[in-house]
Amino acid sequence: QWPIIILIAAGLQTGSVLTSSYLMRAFTLFSLPLFLGTLVAFVWLGFVRQPSLFITAALMMVWTLFIFACAARFGRHYRRSIGYGFENLDLAESLASKNAENEALYLSLQVRINDLNSTLQQFLTEKERSDGLVEQLRVLSMTDGLTGLDNRRSFNEKLQHEWQRACRSAQPLTLALADVDHFKAYNDLYGHQAGDECLRHVGKVLSSVTRRAGDCAARYGGEEFALILPGTTLEEAVTVAEQVLADLKEVAIEHKGSSIAPHVSMSVGVASMGLHDSQDPESLLACADEALYEAKQHGRNRVVTASGLDDVRSGSH
Repeated sequence: QWPIIILIAAGLQTGSVLTSSYLMRAFTLFSLPLFLGTLVAFVWLGFVRQPSLFITAALMMVWTLFIFACAARFGRHYRRSIGYGFENLDLAESLASKNAENEALYLSLQVRINDLNSTLQQFLTEKERSDGLVEQLRVLSMTDGLTGLDNRRSFNEKLQHEWQRACRSAQPLTLALADVDHFKAYNDLYGHQAGDECLRHVGKVLSSVTRRAGDCAARYGGEEFALILPGTTLEEAVTVAEQVLADLKEVAIEHKGSSIAPHVSMSVGVASMGLHDSQDPESLLACADEALYEAKQHGRNRVVTASGLDDVRSGSH
């Protein structure tokens, strides 16, 4: 029966390590009376009946010390793990709080990003609108308000550009200056409003003959117009100018104040940089202006070229 008692006592002590060692006071109050009672019983029985029980008592003492050491160590680890659990719980709560703050910050940033995107979209829309207005203003600044043709400023820029391109490509550049014959008499007879309408019709005729890329029809000033014809020879430009006179005859805008024809007509001077030594666009313009002057001097309603002022193209348009 002694082995059974020993096993029971040892089992109770071992079990108490798992159940109550996290609190050493409870473990001591449970395990120490069991140990002392069993030890006293073995010591007393060793004196009375069997001295060998002293050895069992000594082994029980060693076992009990081992159990107490294990219980102390197990209790420390157990309490530490519980402490870690609370720390982890605090950390989890802290992380949850941080996550909530981050989520609120993310939502706030998302709102700000949406506001910025909306502002950016409005800015882009306004920029596109302003770019469109700038382009419209640019076009208006380069367009004659009455005829819709290029104005003097646009003409000068295009002439300079086409001159430089013709110099690089060794291609001819031809210029025609045209003036409405006796336009002052037309205004005096029909009025300025009719004169404006006449200039609009002339502008349409000139615009209709500029079919190639780079061709430009411009209102040079008052009743004077100009044609820039890149890559066009003098002979080809004369054909274009004669087509203008023919179209005006077909339109047949009545002009009773003209001594040349019963309809509105034009005098045209043509010059080409490919046929004479022009050093700059101004010299080409001067040659065309000289040819226009000769056209007026030789009876108007005709085309005169700067290459041969004596060879006057007329007459019967």
